[in-house]
Amino acid sequence: MAADGGLEHTEESGLILWLAGEKVVRNFRFLATFRDTIEWTVKDGTREIGTIASPVPPGERFALPGRTWEVVDLVTEDRLIVVRRVGGRLRVYFGGGGGGEIHDRVVDRMRQVLTESADYSYLTDRARRRIEEARQLAGATGIAARPAVIPLGGDQLALLPWCGTRKVDTMRLAAGTRCTVRPGGPLERFFVTVSAKSGEAEGLVASLRTLAAEPWDGATLVAGLARGAL
Repeated sequence: MAADGGLEHTEESGLILWLAGEKVVRNFRFLATFRDTIEWTVKDGTREIGTIASPVPPGERFALPGRTWEVVDLVTEDRLIVVRRVGGRLRVYFGGGGGGEIHDRVVDRMRQVLTESADYSYLTDRARRRIEEARQLAGATGIAARPAVIPLGGDQLALLPWCGTRKVDTMRLAAGTRCTVRPGGPLERFFVTVSAKSGEAEGLVASLRTLAAEPWDGATLVAGLARGAL
């Protein structure tokens, strides 16, 4: 690359971009310290409603700003979401990907907070009360001790794997091949809510055990997703 003018050697034996290299990487994101969020424009016909950080699949609904919209189409190349205004119950969809991913190590530290008794000097009184309430709940239920399957009543279960959002989203896709999965909302970043398909409530846990033991193929899991959701 140095021979082609892409890089140049410095006197300190380092490398810097040179003329040909600067032409290749002439983009404001290349040298950015923090990755910027590339937003999607939301339009109702020709009227621009606003922007959101990640695409929402056609047929799903979300709120912006204070009104409920249903996605009609995604124009991936323009990062455009075409919507129509609807009434009725809101189902907020938060997909994986754009700007909100949480790493496994962060979730593991969150779990540690629930299992330890440490006090954090920077917390407000209200925050201390909330953490204490959460610790009491975690201790009474044992959900912070290990990955858990939590009965929610009826034929619903919550799968709490204590891992980052990429793995939770993957689990949500995989579970959807065997049972009904509720779309992940703002409070469902760390667990997956599933329910049995019609007439299969008794076999739900057995079906999930079988799924967990099988090898998962990424290409198969994402095959049904809209291109923009990837």
